[in-house]
Amino acid sequence: APIAELFLLDNEESTEEEAQKCVEFLVDNREMLNDYFCLRISPEGSLETLPSLIDGYVPQLEGICWALARFFCMSENFCDGDLSSGVVEDSLPWRRIFSDLLYPALKNNFIPPQSLSSHIRRLADLQDLYKVFERC
Repeated sequence: APIAELFLLDNEESTEEEAQKCVEFLVDNREMLNDYFCLRISPEGSLETLPSLIDGYVPQLEGICWALARFFCMSENFCDGDLSSGVVEDSLPWRRIFSDLLYPALKNNFIPPQSLSSHIRRLADLQDLYKVFERC
């Protein structure tokens, strides 16, 4: 899907010039995005893949280009207001997805490889803490 078209669909008040700046920036950094986030973008500016954290789970795709634009915007002049406030505002709905879906899936399904097993230590389990502090 062409990122510029998706960006304009998500952001009706944005101009084609802003969409093109966003696409150029993402295309220029596409190797890093693929390496770090498994987010593949074609040289032509199309979104090819999204990362898959949980098998069979498809994230909500509405607003994906707006989130990309806000996360990877080049300067405060291009963004609306403060950079940090935009990222924080965009991340609030995702906190619930992480706490309700991703963290429980990791807790139940993550099996560390032998190379990591000596470096990972269980600190506490929330259910066990409730049992301990219930008595107080």
